[in-house]
Order: sequence, then structure tokens, then C-alpha cells
Amino acid sequence: MLDKMRENAQSWVIKLLFGIIILAFIFTFTSPQGDSETVVAYVNGDPIAVDDFQRLLPRTANQEPDAKRSVLFQMVNMLLMEQVAKANGITVSDAELVRDINSNPQFQTNGVFDMDRYKALVGGKPERFEENERVKLLLGKFNRFAALPAQPSEPEIRSLFLWQNEQAVVEYTVISPADFFAQTESHDDEAQAYYEKNQARFTEPAKANFEYVAFTPAALAPGQEVTDQEVQDYYETAGATLVSQKRYEFRHILLPVGETPTQEDVNAIQKSMAEIQKRLAQGEDFASLAKRFALPGDTAPGEPIWMSPAEMPDELAQALAGMEKNTISRPIITQAGLNLVQLVDVELPRQMSLEEAKPIIVDRIAQEKAAKILGDKLDETISQMNQGVKLPQIAENLELAVKETGPMTREQLVEEFGLNAEAADTLMTLMDGNTTKTPLKIGNGGYLVASKIDDLPETVMPLEQVRQQIDVEIRRAKAQELALEKAQEVLVEGAKGQGDVLATYAPKLKETEPFVRSGQIAGLQVDPKLTSDAFTAKPGQWLPTPYSSANGYVVARLKETLPASEELWQQQKQGWAQAALEIYRREMYQAVNNSLFERANAKGAVELVRPDLLN
Repeated sequence: MLDKMRENAQSWVIKLLFGIIILAFIFTFTSPQGDSETVVAYVNGDPIAVDDFQRLLPRTANQEPDAKRSVLFQMVNMLLMEQVAKANGITVSDAELVRDINSNPQFQTNGVFDMDRYKALVGGKPERFEENERVKLLLGKFNRFAALPAQPSEPEIRSLFLWQNEQAVVEYTVISPADFFAQTESHDDEAQAYYEKNQARFTEPAKANFEYVAFTPAALAPGQEVTDQEVQDYYETAGATLVSQKRYEFRHILLPVGETPTQEDVNAIQKSMAEIQKRLAQGEDFASLAKRFALPGDTAPGEPIWMSPAEMPDELAQALAGMEKNTISRPIITQAGLNLVQLVDVELPRQMSLEEAKPIIVDRIAQEKAAKILGDKLDETISQMNQGVKLPQIAENLELAVKETGPMTREQLVEEFGLNAEAADTLMTLMDGNTTKTPLKIGNGGYLVASKIDDLPETVMPLEQVRQQIDVEIRRAKAQELALEKAQEVLVEGAKGQGDVLATYAPKLKETEPFVRSGQIAGLQVDPKLTSDAFTAKPGQWLPTPYSSANGYVVARLKETLPASEELWQQQKQGWAQAALEIYRREMYQAVNNSLFERANAKGAVELVRPDLLN
């Protein structure tokens, strides 16, 4: 359809008329009952083609039968809407179709419709594209037609606003599993059962050790000579682009924890940190405390150090980014332990001096030179490999460095070198002492030649080796159960209004900031169900269940609800009117959509011809 538009962008009228004739011919003379092999279903006699149905299926459809039914349901609904639209005199003229296609930015060059671009993007079947566009426009008109009755009144708009902007405040406490860890034990039979059930977790995967030569600009750069004049010329040309990183000068106190700390260890560290904070609050000098708590091997305890964010744990970098000079952070948890820092100074990014930039420039120039000889080195290596020369001798002949990977799994090879899966398999399946037949491409654009030294088969770590880890996990699970039981006790006694457990935890209740139904609770990462339950409770009532959070179980009671303010309503009234209109339109459209399908189904107007395609 619209061939003339595709052949000659200036001559629309002839083809528009021709398109109308084609459409009339199709709808007048085409039989409503086509070949059942090519039709998946009929809707009021109109077919849904198998090709169209299969084209819309997701790739995972064969594993998800519900996905097939969902696609067919959508196609039936769209055809029903199209039929109702036409029955009500809603049509799309050829002029509207042309205007829609002309105005589509993807078919334009410099804001003007481009016929060549259109042909290239639409492909060999523009008629299908144009008919699909016509249906989209028709359904858009139908949607607007169906939504015409959706006109919410001001009281309805205001009720939506009030519902959305009502706020709640809850009182809560967190019952932490850490408080119960010391009460738990791990017994031999439990550890044995846990070990047997989770043996896959304690299995060391197969590994292999390789010696290799990397052919990358970075690997070949050390052998390249770079003159001072080359460095000077580079700096004069591109020195403005060589900018230092932001750096922080700070003092640091670290209270380390072991790999598997007990609750007693955690309690001791927290107690020590609390004592340090107390002494700082009393005016003691941070530097002197840093010296007292310095770790063995610290060559300058208490002295400030300079580091960039990239050189430190993310948690420290984030804390320092929000601090002012001469202030002290809150305790910061990192993998190493509990940290406290004092910010001394900040150095902002600046252009590097020639002396500072020289190592960077030397490396860049050396890599540029190395990239030019990389191909030659690779060719020489392949030639010597074909002659049976061993890898260490090849490396010596070409003045290259041979490195050893150490034991690595297939996945570690992929991650470390950027190998694809096939190349990693090639390495893992090499026989001991054998070298890759050809260089393997690696992730940074270079190549790798490797020889296997030895294989380390998959092994299961003995129980004795992982017993400590298992004990900690068993005790954590038990502590979790005890915390949940205690949280449930609080709620039971809370409902009664008395009890020893309630008396213990009620004084610990904290109060949240006011929150709305659709928002998060500031400072409390908790199961979102707490939010919805808060708006169904009465003031003073405990919420019905403990809610999981990152730190344990939250028990809470509603303190109060706060209505939305009149001032906010006046500020947002216009926006809520538009939002309510969109909500009502969607609901009206969905109601019409559902009604059309239910009516058609009840009358037997939807006939499934190929149920086998849904299996």
C-alpha cells in the first residue's frame, strides 16, 4: 500500500485512492474463514494469523505456556477494539496515516521526511508496517473515544489527593538476631547434617595452573624506549587533559574484626568504639587516640595520610565526601572492621605538573609504540610455535615476560583475562605440558598464548576445614529464630497491653518521620508491608506481624495519622486534576476492554482454531 509514496514523496493523492480501493477489496471479498493451518483464532469471523501470533511471542514462550495465552488474549482484545471502532464510524484516513509517518522522527533527516531512510528502516514489506501503523492510530482513537465519560468531579479528585497524601507515624523497635547469638550453640550432629545438606557450597571447583605470555600494549610497553623529548612534546600537546584525582588527607582509627567474628567479638569492638567516641567528646586529641589504637606495622601512627577515593573502601570514600575539614565521622563499618576518620584537608582535581604526569605519559607513549609492533611479535610467536619451540624459549627469544596464573577456575580465567567461553574451555581442556595451538583473543584487544602446568581436580573440603564457618551459620540461623520469637512475644503482650517482654522493649521504641502510603520510611529499611499495614491500624494499635529488615525484626504500633494539609491541596490541585483524569481514563479503558472480551466470549464470537499452538 502507498507505493507511490515510497516511489515519489511528492505524489500522494493517486496512491491514497489506490489504498482505499485495496482496503475495500480486502474487506468485501476476502472470506472470513481461511485456512485453519494459517489461522490461530477467529474473532467475529476475522482471523488472527499464525504468523502474526508467533511473531509476537517472547523467546521464552515455549517454557511459559501462560505467555502464549497472554499474547493471544491481547491480540483478541485489539481485534475486538478495532471492530468496535469501525462499527462506530471511527476510521483512520490515508491522509492521517501519511501525516503520522511523515512526522515520525526516525524517518526524518534534518527534520524533513526522508524516503530513502524510510525504505531502509521499514524494509521489504512496507505494506505490513503501514497497516500496523493504521491499526495503532485507530486504537488510539478508540481509546480516546472509550475514555470520554471519564471526567472526575472535584470531590473525587480531592479524595484521591487526601488518600495519597495522608501520613502515618509509627513507634517501633528492632529486635536484632545479634542480641541472641551468644545464647546459641552448634552441635556436632547439626554441623554434620548441615555439611551433608550443603556439600555443594563446600566444593572447590576444578582448577588449572598455566604459564602464559600476554600480547597487549600494556604487556609489551616495558620494552619500549621513551625519550624525555617525547614526554615533553606530549605534555605540551595534551597536558591540559592530565588532571589529578580528588584526594583526602585524614587520620584513621580501625578496630579490626576477624573473618568469622563471634558476637562477643562484635560487642567488644563496639564497646571500644563507644569509649573512643566518649573520650573524643571529652576533648581528647584524635591523633593521640589514633596512636594508641594503631595496628602493628603502622609506620606513622596518628599521622594524616593522603588517599584518593579509588584507593579506599567505598564506605570510607562516601563518609569523607560528606564531611567538612577537622570533623570526625560516625563509626563506619567496612569489611576490615569498625572505622573512625578525621578529615584534615581536601585536594581538588587540578592539572598535573610535568613531573607528576611523567609516569602516565611514559606509559601512554610506550603502549602506543607497543601497539605498532604487537602484530609482528604475534606473527613471530606463531612461527616459532609451528616449529615446535616451547613457550619459555619463545618468550626469551622475543624478550617477553612469562607469567604464571596460579590455580584458576574456568570462570576466573574468563574474568581475569576477558576470554570468551570457548577460549576458556580450550585452556581448561589442554593436556598438561601442552600449549594453545593459536593465540587466544582476550578482553583488552590483545592475545594470550598459554601452556598448562597442571590440573587440580574438583574436591570437597573436609568438614574440619569448614566447621567454624558452619558453626557461625547454624548459630546465626538459631539467633534469627530467637529474634523472631521474641518479636512475636512483644506483639502478643502488646495486644494485651502488659507483660514483662513488653515492659523491656516498649521503652526502646523510636518514632518514625511521617510517611505516606507510596513512600519509604526515612531511616528504616523494612518490609514495605509495614507501610500498608500502618494505614489500616488505629492509633495505639500494634501492627499485626514482625517485619523483616536488614538489622532484624521490626515490631511497631501506630502512633497517629496526619491528614493532608489544605495548603498542599491548593498548591497541587491542578496537577491532581490531571492525574485523576489519567487514572479514570485508564480505568474506563480497562473496563471497556474487559467488557468487550466478556461479551464476545459469551456469544461464542471468539473461536480458537489452533489450541495446539498454546501447548
